[in-house]
Amino acid sequence: MKHYYKIDENNIAVEGLFTLEDGVTPPADYKESVPQYETYPALGTLWDVAGNQWNIPVPTPETRRAQRDEELAISDWTQMPDSPLSASDKEEWRVYRQALRDSMEGYDGTTFVPRLIRPDRAQ
Repeated sequence: MKHYYKIDENNIAVEGLFTLEDGVTPPADYKESVPQYETYPALGTLWDVAGNQWNIPVPTPETRRAQRDEELAISDWTQMPDSPLSASDKEEWRVYRQALRDSMEGYDGTTFVPRLIRPDRAQ
């Protein structure tokens, strides 16, 4: 499966499109996702026409830490003694939360860190 984004006249991603078949050619105003980053650009991401690639900004360490802290805060309830989660689900969340903490080790804002998928959003 390939993921494409429609770009507007300002080269900004405005709409996503999924195709399930290889060899399907999208319309000219759709650009393929960013396989080199192993993630997809968010709507609103700029397409670099000259470089023929998505211009995905790398967050500063402060921004990345704030995002990480928010994800940890959102999932605090999963580790509480009275959490309704099963032991295996609780363990999945524990592993996810540790991966969030580990993702900041050595992060200096010069490299792309793929966004981790929360256990409740994994397929």
